[in-house]
Amino acid sequence: DHYDESLLAGALLDHYYTLLHHLAYSILGDADAADDIVQETLLSALKNIDQFQPGSNLKAWLCRIAVNRCRDVLRWRKTREKWYEVWTRVALLGASPRTPERQVADSELSGQLWHAVGRLRDKHRLPLLLFYIHGFTAPEIAQVLDIAEGTVYSRLHHACRKLAGQFSSTDLENWAEELQNE
Repeated sequence: DHYDESLLAGALLDHYYTLLHHLAYSILGDADAADDIVQETLLSALKNIDQFQPGSNLKAWLCRIAVNRCRDVLRWRKTREKWYEVWTRVALLGASPRTPERQVADSELSGQLWHAVGRLRDKHRLPLLLFYIHGFTAPEIAQVLDIAEGTVYSRLHHACRKLAGQFSSTDLENWAEELQNE
């Protein structure tokens, strides 16, 4: 059975790698991310092969899986960019002259974020702080915390999703917009 899966995986990889990679690259614009999408797509297809309907279009099924994975990445990027803008602002509070109104707004934003971050479990809070506040890269965080780089991304994603659940997307958009206007 494992031998059959290996053969199937090899056949799928040989036949669909280029198509799936080009598809993911055209959506994400990043060759490394496209490689990841192809791997995730093929793993997902193998894991869920029983859901494939014989006689259906295998190419379309694989492309649907890849497109859905790309959508996940794009959502993550968008959320990450918003959080990055907000965290950058929080990290730089006091770095430039501010009006009294701005000081109050900054203090409120900072307090809300720090309170929410404080409620995260250490395994999610530490990568978040290292990445957004201290500017560490994912590989650096992996070394510092002695975890896999993929785990760093997963924990950052989880932390941002958890925080996003505590703030409305309107709050994030408003905060990001305020930052751009300054």
